[in-house]
Amino acid sequence: MNVTILGATGAIGREITSQLIRSRVLSRMEILQLATNPGNPDSRLCADGIRRDLQDAYAEINPELQVVEKPEEFIGDIVVVAGGRTLPTNDFTGSRRDLLPFAKEVCDTYAGALVESLTSRQVTPIFVIVTNPVEYVVQYFAHRFAARRDDGARFVIGMGAHSDSLRFQWEIAHDLGVSRDRVSAEVVGEHGPLMIPRWSTVQIRGMPEKEQERCLTRLYLKDKEAADEDFDVLFARRNTEIMGELKQLREGTARAGERVDILWMIERYRPDFRVILKPLVVHRSGSGTAHATGAAAASLIQGILKGEPIVPVVQRMVRAPGDAAPIPFGVPTPLRELFRFSGTRPDDAWGWRDREFAPGSFRADRAADENRRIEQGIAAMRRQSAEWQTGIRCTS
Repeated sequence: MNVTILGATGAIGREITSQLIRSRVLSRMEILQLATNPGNPDSRLCADGIRRDLQDAYAEINPELQVVEKPEEFIGDIVVVAGGRTLPTNDFTGSRRDLLPFAKEVCDTYAGALVESLTSRQVTPIFVIVTNPVEYVVQYFAHRFAARRDDGARFVIGMGAHSDSLRFQWEIAHDLGVSRDRVSAEVVGEHGPLMIPRWSTVQIRGMPEKEQERCLTRLYLKDKEAADEDFDVLFARRNTEIMGELKQLREGTARAGERVDILWMIERYRPDFRVILKPLVVHRSGSGTAHATGAAAASLIQGILKGEPIVPVVQRMVRAPGDAAPIPFGVPTPLRELFRFSGTRPDDAWGWRDREFAPGSFRADRAADENRRIEQGIAAMRRQSAEWQTGIRCTS
């Protein structure tokens, strides 16, 4: 299979590219395309430089590297959409949804053209969306693909929830003193402050069930301030406090002796708060989150390329119970079935929420609150999706 990276000259695009090469998931006979921005005169030169730098760095393991500009030159069986913008590091109030104008530009330029070009050459591309707001881009590309092929929407996935889930797993593993690969845990819904970390899905491999219950309960109750608070209310308060402190620190307005270690502040919170707040602070620290985002995207692409029987949480178009129209939402998705190009089409059943828990157990208690937040998230995304769809139709 061949892979095309749209946005290959950006920090995240570069990280995905180098991680795919280092993983050796592409053979020397396969092609990795670096797609440039035709509207930026410097983009082609930069991409050519990256290609040669990668050849020097990974001469023994490189796939065939190509630089392309126009959609008709793309040949990727997997097209990674990583173009667009990120929030300025000195923006302390903005959200991913503020990036919509830049995401729309990427979608208007590439979605229809890529679907038309690739499918006309008998390629069924898989689009892995990294660009934020990821739900909007998933919906836009899915709309274009469905116009070309009835089941086209199912070949479009966003990796935001996958990245969030990996972060949640790390936060729990860190607190329990185990390696992340022993922890499984899901974060569903929207990629951003409305994400829903699901304590009820946490499993620590190699740990007896009763011990898991004790450890997770202790971990959950360690954040005493959060014990009897509504999650959304406390998150809003903590977010305001953290961003205020960060603004003072970045602008140099904190008085001597009052500088606060913001990341240490966040470490005192529960993992479900940290998984949302920490990336916001890390991004605004000036470092960005290219390493974590690139690693998450690369692991998802590797799973597709290898045909692994994994069930990551990804944004895709699904129908919530009672809805006529699908919405973009982060849900557990068996990749092997999702990308079966022929045969029975999998439905959009909401069965991933149907779990049985022992009455009175830690997971049962958490599931009740999670279901409430999921319903709120569905309602919010339903409204947002309808608004987006109106604009997407106007550009068809």
